[in-house]
Amino acid sequence: MGRASRRKDLRRSFVRQAGYKVTPRSLKIAARHEQFGRSVSSELADYVAVGRRGHESLKSAIVSRHNQRMERVGLIHPELRRRARLVVNQLCGLDLGLRDLGVNLDRWPADYGGGWVNHLAWGADSLISTIRLLSAGQLIGSAQIVRSQLERWSINLANSSSIDRYPGESTSAYYTRLWACIEQDSLVISPEDRRSTTGTRRSLSGDEIEPGKLYNELSNALHGLGHGAEAARVEACDLLQLHSQSDALTMGNQILDAVELCIERLRTCIATTLIGINCEALRVAQFLHVSQLSSPAGSSPFPGWSLWPLNLVTGLLPGVVARLSECHEEIGRIHRGERPAGRLYRDDEISNFFFLSRRGQAAKCALLAFEQEAQQTGKPIDAGYLIGRENRLVIVAEVLALIGLWRTDCENAQAAAAVASSALRSAFWLWLEDDDRAMGILRIALESLARLRTWFRNERKATKLQSRMKTTPRDWLDAAGWSRLQSLNLALGELAHTRTNPRWGGARGLLVQVLPPEIDPNSAPQRARGFTLDSIVELGAQVALEAIKSLSSDLHVSLAGLMESTGLLDPKVTRALEDWLSRNWDNRSFDLGPGDFPQPSEAELARMMDELRNKHIARRSDLVGLGNAMQCLTCALRALVGRG
Repeated sequence: MGRASRRKDLRRSFVRQAGYKVTPRSLKIAARHEQFGRSVSSELADYVAVGRRGHESLKSAIVSRHNQRMERVGLIHPELRRRARLVVNQLCGLDLGLRDLGVNLDRWPADYGGGWVNHLAWGADSLISTIRLLSAGQLIGSAQIVRSQLERWSINLANSSSIDRYPGESTSAYYTRLWACIEQDSLVISPEDRRSTTGTRRSLSGDEIEPGKLYNELSNALHGLGHGAEAARVEACDLLQLHSQSDALTMGNQILDAVELCIERLRTCIATTLIGINCEALRVAQFLHVSQLSSPAGSSPFPGWSLWPLNLVTGLLPGVVARLSECHEEIGRIHRGERPAGRLYRDDEISNFFFLSRRGQAAKCALLAFEQEAQQTGKPIDAGYLIGRENRLVIVAEVLALIGLWRTDCENAQAAAAVASSALRSAFWLWLEDDDRAMGILRIALESLARLRTWFRNERKATKLQSRMKTTPRDWLDAAGWSRLQSLNLALGELAHTRTNPRWGGARGLLVQVLPPEIDPNSAPQRARGFTLDSIVELGAQVALEAIKSLSSDLHVSLAGLMESTGLLDPKVTRALEDWLSRNWDNRSFDLGPGDFPQPSEAELARMMDELRNKHIARRSDLVGLGNAMQCLTCALRALVGRG
């Protein structure tokens, strides 16, 4: 049996190990549960009545909510879909420049290392992740990724322009001043005597973008304030119903504004690097042209199956992976200057191909990670455990979403519940892709759970904290009785931001440090993020159960029984959670160490550029096709035929 056959057999075994046997009987049972679940309205009284029928009935109603949302994944507001497709085509243009620079085509999308060119590719892939969560309606997770990217490329702009932050200057004020150094519609940094004090940029839709104000609005949204609360409700509580998406439209446009700012800096970095390696002027001009095209690319949704989480029974199903892989191969042929269909593709087709190709690379890496884990452990992946883990998260997230509907006497509690629900879902989806940003999104979930717990336990204290301008996540954790989690809050906060010299490695080290002592040290780095996710889900289960008790004692009893039956709530889990809280407290002085990105010296920068230049010279004979691809794609993206 060859390597390809062994891999195929191993992948098939994943689903077999899950015990996922599809028989006429199992399909009938599943359909019956789903039919019953859909008959249950979102009213509290209906869930109280369902709870009296037993655990299975309550579970059917809860899981049906999840299924209904998954059916609508991708059906966000048409205006957001239209803008998303435009920026995906610009990202496709950036990809051409990255290929010209010799980017590693097999790189793991969430890997920010591997040299400057691969780091730029990480930036572009991060924006694809932003678009993916945006398209799924998960605006909280999407905003978290793009805010971190806005921080990253603002650091790049600050280094390029030598504009430092004043002592005591707020981030928003600094960004307002920093982004003013770029001339409008140009890659050029203005001379100091010609710079404006308040910079704005122009979006593809023609609206003004104020970077400082935008950063503030995204940050507020992540704390459940402003449009963020209502946007989270659209996904968590309203199940992506189009009629409720006005606030989601506002926040979605803010996210896409930030995406465009990041694309602008990535374009400049790629063009500058191309010039630095003495790339032909024509090719640089073609790259700039292709990566700035803004021809309409339709407003149809990306296929729902391309947005699904990369678990074994949705996003990694063989049929889904095959379709994603086909698009990954197709975009490679397009980039080589070929015409797979015998004609130029339309703008909307290019947008689809490129988005699906990047999701195809993510799926490929996810399968490879499963294969490597199976080889390291010497036994098949326990897919049943993975599915059980998702089921537990679904129950907690859906109950939190229902609290967001039912707590009508307190908008702030509703907002906290909705944000926590949506953030948990996004964190799980990114965790499946071994993406550290899942932990940054967990920080949002943890803060929201602390807010919700405080509103139910001490409304007076919660009102005081909510009214203060400088209330921090730490304040909410203290108020919720979780002061032992301050070290975790520090680590997750580090992973939620991109600072000048981020301590991401140290933050991951803390997550390893608080693992149970019985976990094998060799596998601890791989298990730390999953254990953190599970622990916060279990905290969420406790908060949700406590909140439900104040709404209905009958439903509280039924939900407690369901949680016990699924392993979310029993004495063993409670003890393990208590031990985890204690280990976090014991590590409250944990040193996150030096940052991951020390500033390189001039000599190191010169050496890096020489290496790139030599690689470019060696590859020059291979770049003829890529140059043709740039010209071909330029024509394709400008074609007016069949534009949707």
